[in-house]
Amino acid sequence: MDILIGLLIKIIDIIVSIVSIFERKTAKLLSKLSKSKDKTKG
Repeated sequence: MDILIGLLIKIIDIIVSIVSIFERKTAKLLSKLSKSKDKTKG
C-alpha cells in the first residue's frame, strides 16, 4: 500500500508540474492574442 501511495504522490506531482507549465504557455499566448486584438481595434 505504501508503494501505491508513493506512486500516486509522484503522479500527482508530475501532473501538477505539467499543468503549471501549460498555464504559463497559455497565459503567454493569451496575452499575445489580446495584444493583437487591441491592435486591430485601434
